[in-house]
Amino acid sequence: MDIETSVSTNTLLSIGITAKDQRIAFVVTKNPVDTELVHAFSDEKSLLLAFMRYVRTHSPDIFIGWNLIGFDLQFIDQRCQILGIRPAFGVNGESWNIRSSDNQGRYFASIPGRVALDGITLLKVGGYHFESYSLNNVSKEILDDGKLLHGGDRWQEIERLHKEDLNAFVAYNLQDCDLVLRIFEKLKLIELQQTRVDLTGIPLEQPGGSVASFENLYLPRLHKAGFVAPAWRDEDFVPSPGGFVMSSIPGLYKNVLVFDFKSLYPSIIRTFHIDPLARVSAQHGGSKGLNASNSRFVPGFLGASFDREKAILPDLISELAQAREEAKRTHNDILSYAIKIIMNSFYGVLGSNVCRFYHAELASSITMRGHELLARTKAWIEERGAKVIYGDTDSLFVTLNDTQVDPQLFGEQLCADMNSCLQQWCK
Repeated sequence: MDIETSVSTNTLLSIGITAKDQRIAFVVTKNPVDTELVHAFSDEKSLLLAFMRYVRTHSPDIFIGWNLIGFDLQFIDQRCQILGIRPAFGVNGESWNIRSSDNQGRYFASIPGRVALDGITLLKVGGYHFESYSLNNVSKEILDDGKLLHGGDRWQEIERLHKEDLNAFVAYNLQDCDLVLRIFEKLKLIELQQTRVDLTGIPLEQPGGSVASFENLYLPRLHKAGFVAPAWRDEDFVPSPGGFVMSSIPGLYKNVLVFDFKSLYPSIIRTFHIDPLARVSAQHGGSKGLNASNSRFVPGFLGASFDREKAILPDLISELAQAREEAKRTHNDILSYAIKIIMNSFYGVLGSNVCRFYHAELASSITMRGHELLARTKAWIEERGAKVIYGDTDSLFVTLNDTQVDPQLFGEQLCADMNSCLQQWCK
């Protein structure tokens, strides 16, 4: 769905709806209508009441849109309040609740029996990056198609079309709906979100939910180990170092090889037993007189150490990694990608003070170990006659000297050597 509003009067002009079998626009207009696409109304109140009846009759499970909650639903909710209408959009006519729950301008929608999903949010959660998340820009990149009107001053043309060319106005409104539907279908955004729900137990309408996803996976394992989690408390946030970024060596290079660490942060968590329970257990072991150099404890950073016998996350990540490999084997791309998103979110969760398990030692032990791994790998590569010209978080860019005749063969051998060095060093 997509709405059009009047900037000059701050009123609702239309609500566009598309589905696989329907294309309808509810429009406030006094002009004659000559198309079945348009349901015309003399005022906003009549339009909103008719739209509620339509929703009740057709009972959609999911509303999708672009900035859907923060603009479309929030604007409809405001107009309902001003016009004295109860926003009865629930399955059984219950009122919805559109609210802002933080100071970052984010809005949330609770619609009994229905779900509202915003395309921008799902793209960001899915790891898609765009210079601009505007519908016109994203649809151009994804669909090679775009809005019928664009630009910062298009509101004037929209209002003119509403008054003078209703068919063109409706076409503009429904094109926006069509673009959203096509983006969702092409990128399988609903399927991706549903798969995350199946894996973690978060509500379907909670597209972010990294902390909730983590806790839903971690807490049952913590309880099974005989421990309870602390309640959330307002910890002072101590930022952890970011990913390693090496200063580049400018130039024009021939035969550049790119080496990428597979799932670097999840691999660090798994290899070095970085885990909330393992950190606390190592502290407790130290207080009992166990030496920190004991092979049971794995050193971290900022004074942390981790008890390899108590760590939960390494086994959890191993299970997810195995499930992802199986998904790849069976060509289940949605499941594979959903698992990747979940595993990659663990570092961010442990470094966020909205998580009950937050501690600076956890996130820092991940990123600082990443710094160490890239620095060591750089040294090993250069010992073998190649030159590292740039590095960023989990990748190294390597140029070869003129004596290496077959770059591909040399690169494959160098890759095997690096894996061997890393395995030996990690032992």
